[in-house]
Amino acid sequence: MNDNIFSGKRLLAFFPIELICLQKRQLLYSLVMVGLLTLIALITPLGSTYDDLLWIERIGHDPVLDELLVTYIILMFCFGCLSASIMWSEMKDKQGRIYILMNPATIFEKFIVKFFVYVVCFLVVYILAVCFAETVRYLVYSNIYPEADVTPLYLSFSYPPETIDQIWRLSRSIEKPVLFFFCLYLMLQSFFVLGSSIWPSRSFIKTFLIFGCLTAAYFIIGAKTGSVLMTDRVGDPRWLRENSYAVYYTFTTIVTLVNWTLAYFRIPETDVITTKR
Repeated sequence: MNDNIFSGKRLLAFFPIELICLQKRQLLYSLVMVGLLTLIALITPLGSTYDDLLWIERIGHDPVLDELLVTYIILMFCFGCLSASIMWSEMKDKQGRIYILMNPATIFEKFIVKFFVYVVCFLVVYILAVCFAETVRYLVYSNIYPEADVTPLYLSFSYPPETIDQIWRLSRSIEKPVLFFFCLYLMLQSFFVLGSSIWPSRSFIKTFLIFGCLTAAYFIIGAKTGSVLMTDRVGDPRWLRENSYAVYYTFTTIVTLVNWTLAYFRIPETDVITTKR
């Protein structure tokens, strides 16, 4: 690839600089996320969850796992969108724009580094944070309720296959729900990646208000259109019913890639001296 667009040496040189310059902010956000997840993991079982041993024996697994899994997924959406919204936050002032725009790395290399830190690494850090929170929950409640079969989420795969499917099913009406919600997560997060490149200051709020309304409108229109087709009001919707998941995955993939691409092309348009937006 042309060195004017991408250089491996230049990328490797810029990557540690990015981490060092923003390490305090990234460490603070990570600690807040770990603390909140741990607090939720400890609060959720409070009450009589582990007191009813007959119920636990009947369902055959830690009864808290189902609720915690849904909670962790919802928080992944929230924290993931927050992470994407601060992707270009240093460009909210003149000094930050000078740092980003005048750095010898190309825009493509800067985008790769930012994307890797705030999208890819975020998922790794979030998974590790969930594992930490689940370990703390296990250490606390396994000593309080030694007969309750307290199990951390990452060890749920030690259960029989039918129990694993019951825990990770999430929704009985959706095939492969983990993949379904992961594609939805990437699509929603991509709006905040784009929003961060447009509004470096208060990006999360602005993106939520503007793109949130647009996304809701698209889903409402899509749901209405699908309802018309599925009730046989327009033609024969058998193909749509048979390929609904393929259409969904194609749609989410296209929207995600388009938003990432727009975010990349938006950065070169930023001026060092600009008005606040």
